[in-house]
Amino acid sequence: MLQNSYIVWSGASLLDGSEIALILTGFVYPTSNRKTGRLIQSWILQQEFVPTSAAKNGLDQGICGNCPLKLSQSGSCYVNLLPINNIYRKYKTGTYPKLGTNEIEVLKRYRDPVRIGSYGDPTAVPIEVWEPIILQSSCSHPHSKKNVLSIAEVGDETKELPAL
Repeated sequence: MLQNSYIVWSGASLLDGSEIALILTGFVYPTSNRKTGRLIQSWILQQEFVPTSAAKNGLDQGICGNCPLKLSQSGSCYVNLLPINNIYRKYKTGTYPKLGTNEIEVLKRYRDPVRIGSYGDPTAVPIEVWEPIILQSSCSHPHSKKNVLSIAEVGDETKELPAL
């Protein structure tokens, strides 16, 4: 039976090496966000910190990187963290199953669009994790998938360049 939310991946952030997780929500119950409409949402979370605490105390480097809008810096982040705290708590209690082949097939069949980075910097997660999700979901622009993958690949290459 299709669940509403799934753990896609957990591992070391490409931004700082801290432990993070990628969770998709909205397979069954769409978001209540009227601005985005029916999109599967992707949440990138620090594994060890409740999102509001991480944001307030500057412990979100692994998911927010050097974003100038971080709460610990400018305090102007537009993301409402309270609902994300609930996603985090469900993740920590083991409520979410792991995303598998069946769910990827659901994306392929129904072409549900996925909002990449509803919370968190998508470049914190390896492109190999994003690729099957991006390729099987729909996009509003015919070149969007290619552009997202190209940007992610360029981002990885940029990170590997030696510091000057």
